[in-house]
Amino acid sequence: MVRMATQLNGEPDVSFVDQEELKSYVQARGMVVLPMRPIKQVFKVGRLAPGPRAEIKRMLGRLMIGHMPVEIPDDQAQYVRLYDLSTPIGRVIDRVANPAQGDERELMDQLKGDPGAQEREAVHLDALEQIKSIATRALG
Repeated sequence: MVRMATQLNGEPDVSFVDQEELKSYVQARGMVVLPMRPIKQVFKVGRLAPGPRAEIKRMLGRLMIGHMPVEIPDDQAQYVRLYDLSTPIGRVIDRVANPAQGDERELMDQLKGDPGAQEREAVHLDALEQIKSIATRALG
């Protein structure tokens, strides 16, 4: 069960029992912004040195949770945006944050919300031109 309280500075203080609870929390919201403190606690990490940060990154990936910034912060007071990689917006954020050569077209299709829309439109326009040509010859 996610526990929320308010710290003295007015910031929400969130904690999680385990990794599955963190995953459920992110999935239910699609995207959340949290300080690193509860994230490092759920992964049972002490200092946020390079090795533990790499482990957090790997474990978030296993949970299908993406994060921004791309580099996990080394300060538990810094904030990180977590997002559900199984959602369309999560996949778009991940593609923008982690570019791969040649994925521009697929990313643009995702941003349009209709993969392959331009290709289908081109096919339909070509078919329309063929129909017009046949009709013109038949009536001509």
